[in-house]
Amino acid sequence: MSGRQNSSVPALRIYHPEHLRLAATFALSFGLMLAPTLFSWPDWIMRGLMAVGLTLLAVALLLLFQARLRINARAMAVELLTGFFEKDATPSFVTDDDGAIHACNQAAQTRFQDSERDTLAGTLRSVLANPSAVLFRLQSRARFEGAAREDIVTRRGHVRLAVHQMNGGSFLWRVEDIADRQSGRGSEAVPIPMITVGRTGAVLFMNEAARTLVGERVKSTDRLFMTLPVTTGEINTISTKNGPLEVLVTELNRTQGRSELFLMEVNSSELQSQQTSFEHMPVPFIKLAPSGDILSLNKMAMAMLGVESRDNLKLAQLMEGLGRPMSDWLRDTADGLASNKSEFLRLSRPDKEVFAQVTLTRVIEDGSTILIAVLNDATELKTLEAQFVQSQKMQAIGQLAGGVAHDFNNLLTAISGHCDLLLLRHDQGDQDFGDLIQIHETRQPGRLSGEPASGLLPQADLAARGAGCARHPVGPDPFAQPFGGGKGHPYPEP
Repeated sequence: MSGRQNSSVPALRIYHPEHLRLAATFALSFGLMLAPTLFSWPDWIMRGLMAVGLTLLAVALLLLFQARLRINARAMAVELLTGFFEKDATPSFVTDDDGAIHACNQAAQTRFQDSERDTLAGTLRSVLANPSAVLFRLQSRARFEGAAREDIVTRRGHVRLAVHQMNGGSFLWRVEDIADRQSGRGSEAVPIPMITVGRTGAVLFMNEAARTLVGERVKSTDRLFMTLPVTTGEINTISTKNGPLEVLVTELNRTQGRSELFLMEVNSSELQSQQTSFEHMPVPFIKLAPSGDILSLNKMAMAMLGVESRDNLKLAQLMEGLGRPMSDWLRDTADGLASNKSEFLRLSRPDKEVFAQVTLTRVIEDGSTILIAVLNDATELKTLEAQFVQSQKMQAIGQLAGGVAHDFNNLLTAISGHCDLLLLRHDQGDQDFGDLIQIHETRQPGRLSGEPASGLLPQADLAARGAGCARHPVGPDPFAQPFGGGKGHPYPEP
């Protein structure tokens, strides 16, 4: 590249502001030490000047040593920076404030070997259509922020241009090709018509599918679209060589004031078929306004909700059990604040109890925000959930009964043991002997009065543990004997 520095490494200067201070200090110290030889002053003045001169000389030597250490450190840093700049795989340039190139690395010489220019704007003219404006914008930002970067769409692809301000008023520029992004030439293979639009509405790029659809290469959106501004997510009319055409516009990758618009051709028959397919979908669907008004619903949704008419319906009238106002849920979903989490609601049907799992989704239709509700019958799931809750309650009651049975059985065991001890101390002639015998027989198994203590409590304990109890047929005699005045009955006969 003619006119540039022969070396590909920039000549980075090292500033030594210490040199001026050191020279002044040495000159002053030598002047003070030579003053006694030039003037005939008293001895005490001569000795004072000599002492001050020697002190300044020592200070100057110390400053010289520290400056040498700093210079060595700076030289090492410059060497590292120079090596990085020289071996960087990205094309890099060092320019002055006017854009004149002072140095460039080997990658820059290889990348722009056909550009014989002394300025960065002239070198990048093979890549950018108007490089002067881009360089001025980035350099102005770098003066205030220290660095700046911008991704630029070109016909060859995306180019990332970065600039860093250096000491001494120089600027370090890096020109990087972004090959991974699918735009520019890479979008030629995309079968969907796509155009790249700039800040001012200029059409920067059209892929082959877009040029085929339009029939020519247009330069601005006002010549392509019948009405402006372009509304994404809606059907717009474009001008083609064959006449007006309706397309669905989708916007992607909006960065740095540039956007990529994808154009999908539609017609009225397709729209009618979409409406028909929505009506006969095998899944209950409801279209809602953010206010809760039902715009439309298919046949499956009508059957599930138990309604016969689509007019004047609100979601809050058909469902309940959300736990918060229905309007808040719909508004948060329309604003994109709510998470995509399903809610289980109870349908307001007079004939039967039905639960539904409702999932809301925010979509754009005809330029306005609507909500799509997908319903799923959750009645069986709610029934199983209620049965599970009931079983949990019964299990808790069983555990409680088992604990009570254990405690009560422990009390009865203590009473029976003390009764046996009292029987050992009393004979049949004692007036309390009959009462003790009655307590003792109550504790014996097989008697009606003793069943709560010796039979029911162990059975409750087994039921709480989930163990099965042995079942066998019994006659009425054990139950009728206490009431028939049989032998051993503790109560007197009438």
